Amino acid sequence: MPFCPKCGCEYREGFTRCADCDVELVYELAPPKSEEPYVELARRPKPHEARMICEALQQAGIPCVVQGAETREMLSSIIGASVLGGDNLNEVALEVPESRLAEAQEIVEAFFEEASGRSEDEVEFLECSECGCPVDPEDEVCPGCGEKLSE
Repeated sequence: MPFCPKCGCEYREGFTRCADCDVELVYELAPPKSEEPYVELARRPKPHEARMICEALQQAGIPCVVQGAETREMLSSIIGASVLGGDNLNEVALEVPESRLAEAQEIVEAFFEEASGRSEDEVEFLECSECGCPVDPEDEVCPGCGEKLSE
């Protein structure tokens, strides 16, 4: 499946450009170019949550990598999300350069506060029921697969 190299959103076969970033899709995301070690910033139970946080970090100029999203999504589609549960072994990890960890933590805290004035554990993310890509509440169609979003 193709991915956007900028925001990391996964697309169905046949798509060639990211609807949000207007860049050419790739089949493998390149590893970060930094030689600085990356450390774990957070774990999220849902890949789309991790991607939304990573996008917010990237907009702030902080490189971010999401680890484990593809495996979790694949297993979820095969055996069901309820079987995976929410334990740490199945969560998706966000990693940032070690030197930017404190700054990234502040951005994540602000991200959840700005999302709705609620804490991180209370924020609900919207996702496309067809492909699982994160969607804005104002979107009429999914930017990842083009599926019409229900009201």
